[in-house]
Order: sequence, then C-alpha cells, then structure tokens
Amino acid sequence: MENKVKFIKMHGTENDFVLFNGMSETLPEFDEKIVRKFCDRRAGVGADGILIIMEKPGYDFHMRYLNADGSEGGMCGNGAMCAVKFASDLLNKSELKFSASDGGHRGWVNDDLVRITISADAEGNNCTVDGRDGYFIDTGSPHFVTELIEAEEDDLKTVGRKIRYDRLFENGANVDFLKIMDNKYFVRTYERGVENETNSCGTGAVAVALMLNQTKSVDFPIELIFPGGVLLVDKSDVEGEVILEGAVKNVFQGSVLL
Repeated sequence: MENKVKFIKMHGTENDFVLFNGMSETLPEFDEKIVRKFCDRRAGVGADGILIIMEKPGYDFHMRYLNADGSEGGMCGNGAMCAVKFASDLLNKSELKFSASDGGHRGWVNDDLVRITISADAEGNNCTVDGRDGYFIDTGSPHFVTELIEAEEDDLKTVGRKIRYDRLFENGANVDFLKIMDNKYFVRTYERGVENETNSCGTGAVAVALMLNQTKSVDFPIELIFPGGVLLVDKSDVEGEVILEGAVKNVFQGSVLL
C-alpha cells in the first residue's frame, strides 16, 4: 500500500537536500532505490542527499543523513544546519540540541542564519596521495585538503574521484581543493557519496579551517568561499569543538506516494 509522504527541499549555500520529518510522520524504509530516485536531478526532486529527522531521548532531534548514491552518510555540516532550521521552525525554539552519526551537537537559529557545533578533536596529518601533498582530518566525515592547481580547475571531478578512491583512505574521503588569493580562501569540494563536486560542504569548510589554523597559524574566525556561498568557522566556548555558520534556505515543499 502506497503512503503519501511530505518532504521539504532545502539548501545551505547551494548544498541541497530533501528533508523528511520522522518526528511527526511515519516514514517508509529509505532503501538505495528510493534515495537515488529522490536525488536524481532529471527524474526526481534533485539533491546532494536525504535528511531524515527523528526523535531521540535527551535531544531535540536526531539527524540521519543518506548520500545521493543511497549509502549511509557521515556527519553533514550543511545538512545539519538545514535540519536545525527545520526543527527550530517545527519546535518554535532558537537553540537546539541534536545528535548525528558522530554524536551530539548544539545549534542556534537567527532567521536564515544557522550556527552549529562541530567536533575539532581529531588530529590532522600531513600526507601524500599519488605524489600530491595534502592534509587529512576527520570532522565527522573524512577530508583530504589539498591545493587547487589551476590546470585542474576544469576537470575537478576526475581529479577528485582519483584521490577519493586512493587506497590510503580505507573508507574513501571527501576532497577539498583550496586556493588562497588576496588573503581569501576559496574552496571547492568533491564529495564521496555524491561522487561529484558540490557547491559547498560544511564539514569540508571545517576541515580547511582547521588545516589553516593548525598548519599556517591562521586565526579564527575563518571565512571560506565556496561556489555556492560563504561559510564561517569560528572558535567555540567549549574546548574540542568549533562553530560552523552559514545561511539556510527553504526552496519548496511537496508530497509523494511511496
């Protein structure tokens, strides 16, 4: 028997998601086929991933993230900011506690501007992948940060895919390409699970900011410029975490038979 399920399309600096409210509705099992169908930009709604909001004791909500290819995702910074905005409107609260695949987080909402905490406990490491120097760090999702070479700018998908599947990364890695110009930090990210470049990446912004702070002594707050907009990473009042800040937008909402 088919059920009509409501959804909302949201994006954070053009990193876009289809969100389902499991706190108020009974949802079907989201298998790989359903996820791929929703995320397909020609035959579906179109998104970089699926967000499912659920109840969890001790928290305002729990966020489950599914990659566009149907696989279970790690922490997603932009997705979490979208989820916080949605839950804030639903619960009429501007400050929330939520959990994700990597544990507990805090979030704050001021109109369309959202701030969330991200763990900064992980120690990054300089490493070389296929002769290319970079910095590997896990910010809830694994990231390899490396310099953007001008000759690669038009073929980032091919370059990113090669690094993403390198045998050095047991479970694969997201790849963040950094270009420093006029003391500004421009970032492009190839995301595993999407298997393509996305217009921004929240955990990628944190990874780049931590690399800049830890290896180049760049002070917080650090502004990262992505193709889809600007994300800010700042110090937190709690040791071992940072604050990720960005704008979130509701695009449209609808319902579908599943």
